Amino acid sequence: MITNLALLRGGETPLTRMAVSRADLPPGRNLQADDIELVPMDVPEPVASGLISENELAEYRGWIVTTGTASGSLLSKADLRAPLTTSGFRAMSFPVDVEHATGGDLVPGDLVDVIRVDEEKASFVATGVPVLDVPGQSEGALGLSDSFFLVLEVDDRTALILALALANAEVEVLRSTGASSPTVRVLQEEGTLSGELPAPLSADDPVLPGVPVSGVSPPIEGGLLP
Repeated sequence: MITNLALLRGGETPLTRMAVSRADLPPGRNLQADDIELVPMDVPEPVASGLISENELAEYRGWIVTTGTASGSLLSKADLRAPLTTSGFRAMSFPVDVEHATGGDLVPGDLVDVIRVDEEKASFVATGVPVLDVPGQSEGALGLSDSFFLVLEVDDRTALILALALANAEVEVLRSTGASSPTVRVLQEEGTLSGELPAPLSADDPVLPGVPVSGVSPPIEGGLLP
């Protein structure tokens, strides 16, 4: 209806090129340049502010379609959301007690390091991991519940390493924004420090935290320690 009205009003005022879907866009699709065409039309305010004009199109490319859009429909900003992760990475929920995550004093955009604690040994298993979201967080640490968790941006290997740490050990999350890379990777309870890790495993060996497997691509910058 809006499209028809806009076209019928054409010629009364200068037209604006608005984004219209070329084909049916299902929920979950990343909006691509080929998905839309620009159609000159006159769309009255306040309707126009909720749609995507030619000048705004670049900002919304790559966004996620949340509501199915039929072919030939004007694209509504309300039917799109920004993607959590950049291309090639994944979003991972990382539940952790508030007292083991800098008291919950974390915000989206922070970088964090993750330490795995196994009985008499503690080791860094991932560093410089971006925080995408801190769901349900209030200002500061006040008001945070026992179900506190982070949403982290990870590559495939870092996701597996963090999942193993959650399942088999205690974890500590450190806010590392602006900090240099750790120089001590592993600490034994006796006080022995180690900056060395065992030789790489073959692809057939079990995956262990902190040990790279040959043939696996490196994680994101500052991610899993080599």
